[in-house]
Amino acid sequence: NETCEEIMKTYAKHYVKNVNETNSEQKRNESRNESAKRCEPMVGR
Repeated sequence: NETCEEIMKTYAKHYVKNVNETNSEQKRNESRNESAKRCEPMVGR
């Protein structure tokens, strides 16, 4: 499992990318994004 810090770094990249991604590409990242959202309070975002 990735640490919250690693997840958040990846999530930040994915989040910016997702603005221009199709729905299927967003769905592929959904579980990682959910993990990142759970980590947000811990890393002060």
